[in-house]
Amino acid sequence: MRVLILNQTFHPDTAATAQHMWELTRHLDDSGHQVTVVCSRVFYGENHEHDNAIDHYGQAIAVHRVAGTRFGKKSRLRIIGRLSDFASFYVAAWLKLRQLPRPDVILVLTS
Repeated sequence: MRVLILNQTFHPDTAATAQHMWELTRHLDDSGHQVTVVCSRVFYGENHEHDNAIDHYGQAIAVHRVAGTRFGKKSRLRIIGRLSDFASFYVAAWLKLRQLPRPDVILVLTS
C-alpha cells in the first residue's frame, strides 16, 4: 500500500506530531508499505532548515521537505510571520503533492 503523510513537521524535528509520524512511518515501512512524507524543510518554530530537500529511510520511506518562509516563533513580525510560515508551507506542499504518484491512503495533520 502507498501511504502519504502530510505534516508541517517530521523527524528529526522535536514537535510531538513529528515524533508520532516518525514512529508510524517506521511501523508502516517494517510492514512492507511504501511511505511518502511531505513536510516543511524549516524546523518548526525556528528560522533554520534541514540540510536535505529529500531524505530516504528504511526500505521505502521518502521524505520530501518543501521550502517556505522561516520567520519562526521568535520573529519580530509575530503573527504575520507565523501566518507566512504556515501559508508558504501549504502552498509549497500543494505544489509537491501534484508531482507525486497518487497514494492509496493520505494522512494529514495540522499544527
